[in-house]
Amino acid sequence: MSFSPQIAIAEPSTVVATGTGTEIARRGVSFDGNSVVLVASACTACDAVAWPPAARCHACWAAVTPRRLATSGTLYAFTTVHTAALGTEVPYVIGYVDLPDGVRVFTPLRGDASRLRIDGPVTLHGAAGAPGAGFWFEAAR
Repeated sequence: MSFSPQIAIAEPSTVVATGTGTEIARRGVSFDGNSVVLVASACTACDAVAWPPAARCHACWAAVTPRRLATSGTLYAFTTVHTAALGTEVPYVIGYVDLPDGVRVFTPLRGDASRLRIDGPVTLHGAAGAPGAGFWFEAAR
């Protein structure tokens, strides 16, 4: 007798994202005109916030609604990557950004890397439709 467990994988809720395609929207990234928007899920019962958006609350399993996240935050940690998969341009900088919404985002970091500081302010940027489309953070000016 063989045992084959049935695993159900919940799909994250899809947010409205005109012109960006549902895959980008499913990851919690949307574009409002020329501006990038990070969209999280917020619990209707306990107000827990998750990014990327989840289908149900990760804390209490209640229903969730979409919530726009802040466009600026604080750099928690970062590193420069010098070795990567073939076809990936190196070096590049990645890091974690803490948003005032209580969410920590793993993100590419662009701009002048010498301006990046732990606990320093960073701002959200993005591009839709072109190669390299998506979002990133840069040191605040």
